[in-house]
Amino acid sequence: MLVTLAIIAVAGLALRLTLGPIQLTWLTPYLERALAPADQRNKFEIRSAVARLGEHERIELLGRGVTLRGPGGQVLIELPEIEIGLSLRALVRHGILAPASLRATAPLLILTRREAGTIGLSASP
Repeated sequence: MLVTLAIIAVAGLALRLTLGPIQLTWLTPYLERALAPADQRNKFEIRSAVARLGEHERIELLGRGVTLRGPGGQVLIELPEIEIGLSLRALVRHGILAPASLRATAPLLILTRREAGTIGLSASP
């Protein structure tokens, strides 16, 4: 019964998305928490989120104005957009939102090896 309801909900969402993207302002804080590293030292900020149909009629979440800030609030990464393609199989079979693809628009990142041997990630200077 639950699987049937999930299939109907996904079909209804896909039908609605054929009319255009859906603004998901309420989802933004959840996405920020989901992207946050386990140690909570860095923080993601997302200006807006929308759902849309992507390639091959796959439902995608699109985050716009994505910023990763370090412990002191300094900007580590800024991205105009990130696209997260969702697995419909995982949603229908298991009831979970699982990424099938991830694409960042125009990222310019710098990997730095520190004296201690750890790797750091930052945006261009």
